[in-house]
Amino acid sequence: MDLRRYQEIVAFRGPTGQVTGFNANNLELAELDSEAWEAMNSTSGWDSTAHLELRKWNEELPQTAGSARPQPHTVREFSLNLSQVCDLRCSYCGAGGDGSYGSTRPRADLATVEKQLRFFLGRLTKGEVFRLQFVGGEPLLFPAELQHLSQFARELAGQQGVTIQFSLITNGTRLNAPLADYLADFGFQVTLSLDGPPEVQNQNRPTRGGGASAPEVLRGLKELLRVREGLQSLHANAVMGAHHLDVIGTYVFLRTFDFDLYNFGFAAGADDAQTSPLYLREMARLADQVYRQEGFTALSRIQPFGRLITALDSGVPVENFCGAGKSFIHSDTNGGLYACNWFSGDSKEKLGEVDQLDETRRQQWAQPLTVRHDCQNCWARNLCGGGCASVFRTKTGQSHVRDEYFCERMRGLAALSIQYLAMELTKSRQPRGSNEAHQEIKRKGW
Repeated sequence: MDLRRYQEIVAFRGPTGQVTGFNANNLELAELDSEAWEAMNSTSGWDSTAHLELRKWNEELPQTAGSARPQPHTVREFSLNLSQVCDLRCSYCGAGGDGSYGSTRPRADLATVEKQLRFFLGRLTKGEVFRLQFVGGEPLLFPAELQHLSQFARELAGQQGVTIQFSLITNGTRLNAPLADYLADFGFQVTLSLDGPPEVQNQNRPTRGGGASAPEVLRGLKELLRVREGLQSLHANAVMGAHHLDVIGTYVFLRTFDFDLYNFGFAAGADDAQTSPLYLREMARLADQVYRQEGFTALSRIQPFGRLITALDSGVPVENFCGAGKSFIHSDTNGGLYACNWFSGDSKEKLGEVDQLDETRRQQWAQPLTVRHDCQNCWARNLCGGGCASVFRTKTGQSHVRDEYFCERMRGLAALSIQYLAMELTKSRQPRGSNEAHQEIKRKGW
């Protein structure tokens, strides 16, 4: 895909020859003609019609969210390491190799978590939404604790008039019929970590003893599918990287279960210079295949494409890749509070203890991540939202210092998302007039 840039305007020429202009400031799209495309690469003749239109478009200001946007520093999502031990030993594990993050405490203390829930829910007002997420290690190693805390949280939220939502990230090995029924009764959003067909799963996500995990995971998935109507949604999370890059093969396998969402994350490592471009190439191949065979809606169910397309659709610049340290707080099994679950056990990243948030330390997360991570010159900043602080910490040693391989992946994925959205939007439009250098595809809230 060819790319040209004039200040905040970026132009892409895709394989079909269609040229799409993208305003990085306000996330608007326009179909460019050949004159505008050539003007993007010109150093002279800035009095032409195409140049003048590009200049005018470049000066347009982004939309603002207005006063209706929730206050960003109110914690509305509490993530809990219910467990910091795991029954699998994934080849790319980022949690100490065993799900522990280096902790010697295998499970969270119920009284401590109850205190935390009182604290965070108590800061919300009637009618607000609070999300409680259970993660690990493997959280379903302790099902009784999960049930106790979700029941406690629901009762507490009900007393305060707060709407509560539950989510769970699990490897699926401990799922059985009673647990699946419980998750459906409470309307959980469930994310199942599943890297692909059995041979891939067994190789990259073996049991602690080195055995095959796929049979147990697929049995667990069968139970989730049985109760699917009761779940808020069912997602699949597959991790790509040096260990495995068959994105299409993984998707074809996962697609047989018709998940609501498919996430293809990337395990950053020392070999990103070689692996990151290959991942991007495979994601481009996946996008092409899914769009041609299944259509745009199916493509939108694949992450990261879905979140980028949603940002384009909204027309509102994304300031934060996630709610880290703002709307989102994580607790490890010791009760330590962090801006991200991947920071568990790192004293340098600690923001508090139990129900005591250190607002001075939390202040380091007050800025939008696009500002904190110094993204002002990146054309994809308002789609990406500043990038993942956890990946940056892994690769650069500091959560606020960007990793350029991550940034290259996000720019590549953003370019693909722009291209496919533009293709979809132009399907039913009339051809442009002969005297127009560019024709608007999406303006202010498509």
